[in-house]
Amino acid sequence: MSTGGLLSVSRKKVSAKVPGKQQVSYGVSAEQVGDLWIPDVKPRALVALLHGGFWQASYGKSLMDALAVDLSKRGMVAWNMEYRRIGSQNCKQPDAMLADVAAGLEAMRTKLNLPSGLPAVSVGHSAGGHLAYCLQLSNNPRSCVELAISLGGVLDLRYGVECEAGIGQNSIKQTFGQNTSSYKTFSPIDKLPPCLMNRLPVSHQVDLSLPLGHLALVHGSRDKIVPIEQSIRFFISAACAGLPMQFRQIKKEGHFEVLDPTSASWRATIDIIEETLVEPVTGGQKRGPLATTSRNETEKEVMLRTTLKK
Repeated sequence: MSTGGLLSVSRKKVSAKVPGKQQVSYGVSAEQVGDLWIPDVKPRALVALLHGGFWQASYGKSLMDALAVDLSKRGMVAWNMEYRRIGSQNCKQPDAMLADVAAGLEAMRTKLNLPSGLPAVSVGHSAGGHLAYCLQLSNNPRSCVELAISLGGVLDLRYGVECEAGIGQNSIKQTFGQNTSSYKTFSPIDKLPPCLMNRLPVSHQVDLSLPLGHLALVHGSRDKIVPIEQSIRFFISAACAGLPMQFRQIKKEGHFEVLDPTSASWRATIDIIEETLVEPVTGGQKRGPLATTSRNETEKEVMLRTTLKK
């Protein structure tokens, strides 16, 4: 699907007169803003939306408007964030994007006069999934949330450059540099704790700190933009590290369908959020020996879930 198709999905679904939308600044830059979509009922959750576009300034938060409207109709506050992207003013390095997302997530929790004590969720599409996971795996209590969901996210930068499939090779290099050995600083898969069976000396292992909230994956099996292998590799690596999570593989959808609230991909995303509202995360993420991975298959999707042994 062309990017023109992506933009038309967003415009088609959004009304400019939807009540409850207000633009709020979370920093001094013109791009450090977001749209708050406030439901007409007592809110049940705070959901930050992070748009994709391969980290490039030519794409913006309007891509997520339709999802923000849907969340507000479901009784959730939607915080549709903008952030500095490569090619925009004052953004020459990816650190600026991560700093903006961190500030925006902190603002959602503490500075936007929203109800306190609500579960907080981040939902990122494509490059936004990459940013959501980078922040969730940073273990900063001010920017971490109870649940981070990657929708067709770019979670393994080195694999994205080396793999012939997908269209992200050039964008990854333009954003994170030509030297792939430095990608571990910005690659979510490299931020996971080591395998439980790792026998490397401690000095050669990555930081053992665990995510402060849950992780979930939604990915279309027909995705030609960010191949589903990105999510598969992350899911397997998380399982090796003893981290429980779930992975929803949507059979007949690709990269952009999730931006339509009527899609199977978005319904799977809502299911994951609703599950978290029923059983909120407390005390941070835990890891350990995993129980047998469950697999449920329907006509539309395959759901994989790992859980800790009791």
